[in-house]
Amino acid sequence: MNITVALLSWPLLALLAFSKLTPHRAALLTVLGGWLILPVGIYPEGAHSSGFPYWLIGSAVPSDMLISKAWVAPASAIFAMLLTDYKRLSTLRFGAFDLPIVAWCLWPLLQAMATTVSRPDSLLATAYLIGVWGFPWLLGRLYFSQPEEQRFLLLGLAWSGLACLPFAVWEGFFGPDLYALLYETHPFATDGIDRYIGWRPIGFFENGNQYGIWVCLCALAALWMWRAVAAPAGLAQWKWGAVLALAIALASQSVGAILLLAFGYGGMELVARIRVKRF
Repeated sequence: MNITVALLSWPLLALLAFSKLTPHRAALLTVLGGWLILPVGIYPEGAHSSGFPYWLIGSAVPSDMLISKAWVAPASAIFAMLLTDYKRLSTLRFGAFDLPIVAWCLWPLLQAMATTVSRPDSLLATAYLIGVWGFPWLLGRLYFSQPEEQRFLLLGLAWSGLACLPFAVWEGFFGPDLYALLYETHPFATDGIDRYIGWRPIGFFENGNQYGIWVCLCALAALWMWRAVAAPAGLAQWKWGAVLALAIALASQSVGAILLLAFGYGGMELVARIRVKRF
């Protein structure tokens, strides 16, 4: 499949989603779905034979690869929102809590004041950071700022983890080759794939570490759904959903991500048992 066609088609699919679904569902489908199935981006020529091309990780910092799904997926959701649900912007109320993400998105402009040479150009780097980090933050403020909306976000994350089951099964046994079958050779396909048992999948993510973090985060969301759903039918559903999501996370054998999952679950259980006393 042509990578350029896949990336360019995503804004149109986002517009279709926003026109047919509720904005909350459309935003989740556009961003999380893009992260799951879109190609990482247009890699520079020879990137797959460059050893460890850390400068190609799209969601880290602006690099030689400015066209990536880390930018396209959230930007597509913003594009569709502006055409179909622009009135929601009037509900935004920014405060001090938003300053860190603003500073993170604008730091290349400050860097340009201190040096005359920047690669990539400071304006391009700023636009990239706004798309990769600022747009997801903005979507969260627009659609997932209330408790019920946040529960819906966790539900989307939980299902996103379960959607990685094909990656976990196929690539765990046969190695990370699905990206090459559908798109092209992945420059991080062999980086850290050897695990204690079999291989660590990569799916359509930027590298195996990112895959491990993703499935562990989604497993934590599934565990939260299991603990939070009160209805017996929903409880039974997410009991097995949480077990499967946890199995996918453990099968990634990403030790650091699994430790973060354990830490997050411990914190969740601790908060669930705390009873605030009234004075």
